Amino acid sequence: MEFALRYGAYVSDLVLVGSAAGDFAYSEHFMKRERETWSSDKVPELIDATLRDPYVIVPGHDDAKKRLRAILEAAPQDLTHSDMPLWEKPVLPRVHELGIPVLILIGSGDIGDNHAIAGALATLIPGAMRVVVPDTGHLMYLEKPDEFFRLVDRFLAAHGFPTH
Repeated sequence: MEFALRYGAYVSDLVLVGSAAGDFAYSEHFMKRERETWSSDKVPELIDATLRDPYVIVPGHDDAKKRLRAILEAAPQDLTHSDMPLWEKPVLPRVHELGIPVLILIGSGDIGDNHAIAGALATLIPGAMRVVVPDTGHLMYLEKPDEFFRLVDRFLAAHGFPTH
């Protein structure tokens, strides 16, 4: 969103998946979960904690968990840095400026804070379309990749992009 707001001339359509908003007031539940889940500095413990989090990948998607484990073991640096990106400006008051087609995807099992953000974005972005993907968590593209790409392809095709 920040890129699209800053460099709008380079963005014609936008797909948001389990979006964050730095200026969103996250719940105590969300913050406590963040602190408790990712409190270790040991990569194997962080990977295990990520895979146990039912909001990341909902229970029953064992193949997605195996793929996520392989990804995290191959490139664990995202688990070990403590620097979180800082938004240059608040995003939520500016998203109405996007002026482009926006698809907002959220997994039905994602944490409530992310559902709240998706709802706020769908309300604040003129013409935005919000889709809740059933039986998925935050990483729906690992849990149901065919459904994820079908939704993205359909959105892009509706806006003139060639699809598969």
